[in-house]
Amino acid sequence: MHKSCGILLYCLCCGAILARGQAPAPAPAKIVATTIDFLDYCFYRTQPDVGYFTEAQYEDVIKSVAAAGIGKIYIRVNVCGLTLYPTQVGKQFAGDGRDPGSTYLANTLKKYDPLQKTIELGRKYGLSVWAWENLFDDEATVFSYPPVKGNAKYETYGEYPLKDPFLIANPHLQWTLDPRLKTDPAAAAATQTAAGPITKVRIVSEEKKAPRVTRELLDVYVSPDNRTFTRYPADDVTVTIQPSGPGPVVILENLRITEPYLKIAFKQEWPQDGTYTIAGMPATLTEVFFDDAWRPAFCSFSEGTDPGTGGVDFASMSRFALDYGTRALVVAKCTPPLPPSYGMLELSYPEAKAHKLAKLRELAAYPFDGFAYSLRTHSRVSAPAKYGFNDIVRDEFLKRYGKDIWLDWWPDSHYTAQFEYGAKLGLGSMDYDLVTL
Repeated sequence: MHKSCGILLYCLCCGAILARGQAPAPAPAKIVATTIDFLDYCFYRTQPDVGYFTEAQYEDVIKSVAAAGIGKIYIRVNVCGLTLYPTQVGKQFAGDGRDPGSTYLANTLKKYDPLQKTIELGRKYGLSVWAWENLFDDEATVFSYPPVKGNAKYETYGEYPLKDPFLIANPHLQWTLDPRLKTDPAAAAATQTAAGPITKVRIVSEEKKAPRVTRELLDVYVSPDNRTFTRYPADDVTVTIQPSGPGPVVILENLRITEPYLKIAFKQEWPQDGTYTIAGMPATLTEVFFDDAWRPAFCSFSEGTDPGTGGVDFASMSRFALDYGTRALVVAKCTPPLPPSYGMLELSYPEAKAHKLAKLRELAAYPFDGFAYSLRTHSRVSAPAKYGFNDIVRDEFLKRYGKDIWLDWWPDSHYTAQFEYGAKLGLGSMDYDLVTL
């Protein structure tokens, strides 16, 4: 029988069955799935006297997942721009200075391949195992060491320890900033310093909780360059807490800070759980008082036990908790300049595309049941619409549409309209209530 006749007969039979009132086949049963971020198990579940997350421990995890009725695992295969698995294309994680967890993970990867082990255990316990890869996590600016001479961790691991070495060797292949917005960091700092000194800082929390911070727990640091910070002589600084709006306001007074950057650090480490009492968005959490007026001050956070190091790129868009772990609040007196690149591969470049495909082919050699590709990134930039202005994109756009994106481009209002329209179509929303933990 001719193929088209067979298809027609099949359709007619299906129509006849439905016409007689028979119910269609039942929908496939739903499968409960979970993600596994292997890094976290190594960081937080390793026994110090053993020094790595053992295969027996990992089997207990997979066994408990199966016993809970979960049928599918998504195993994260990367450590941002590095890999969990042995690689000939990229770089396998070998430590980043966040010890002891960093060393625990590196030791574990020397013992066994977590991807192969997850697939093996999945087969043993009847679980479907999928690879979870982040397509645009090549740089991970969320974690960095200030490039300061004498900073041992910077000299050992580099400024961005989790960055794909391919991007280190080819920085021009990253999404680049709109050239009209590029600024000289030294000139920007000079402009900020020219204004009057900061005499007050106001932290406006969105949490409806009484802040657990006190004057005795705070230290203030200042910096001329957002790289190295020195302790501010804050003996006369006072801290008051006032109820206001959705959450309380913490006010630091009796300051006279002439530097353009300041850091508010805690003398203790806070629990890393949901007990935090101060949280907010980077653009609204802090205000500074200078030249006789309160002014919005963009902020972000650094992490670590040495407040004298750890500048930030002021690139976070996410709501974050402040009294959490070893975080310190870093505040810019005026709007800080945007970083020159976004830390994500511009795949229009043939060599960038070839590198990404080579990594994916390497990953595809594992016998996974499927592959899930996430668009999440750990590269933090506050204005993503300002990036992607690479020369190769400019040339192609000019050829197709006759518009030079370096000279004539849409205003911010157009981007906002696009986001709002996309939200109506169910493609996402500009409103969210996530807290960086």
